[in-house]
Amino acid sequence: MIFKSSRHAIGIEPDYAFSLGFQAAGRRAYFLVEIDRGTMPVERSDITQSSMLRKFLAYGATWRSKLHTQSFGWRHFRVLVVTGNPERAENMRDVLQRHVGRKGSPLFWFADASALKACNTLEHIWIDGEGNERRLLPQS
Repeated sequence: MIFKSSRHAIGIEPDYAFSLGFQAAGRRAYFLVEIDRGTMPVERSDITQSSMLRKFLAYGATWRSKLHTQSFGWRHFRVLVVTGNPERAENMRDVLQRHVGRKGSPLFWFADASALKACNTLEHIWIDGEGNERRLLPQS
């Protein structure tokens, strides 16, 4: 991964991974899950130290290099980020916008844990890195 004109080798390991099959469409959707416990900062100036930004950049590099296709045969994946509160999720989206472009990134979908527990996870409205509403299951 390249950050501020320097190359960094950074591994990434999601907390969970799962897929959903859509038989009628003949496809699967793949999701990697990051459970944010609030134990690391969202951003640090030193990319060699742990931060959510470091994870975001590593996932983005994985996407761009198509490592997910080479390793698992997945065409696409999304990263679901579950935070402790909506303010932290908003802060993460702001950091994404500053570092990956003004628009943010649709690769990452955010939800806070309490809102997720209050409804059916498959129908929950997630907010992606661009600020758009997303659902795990397409609306019919």
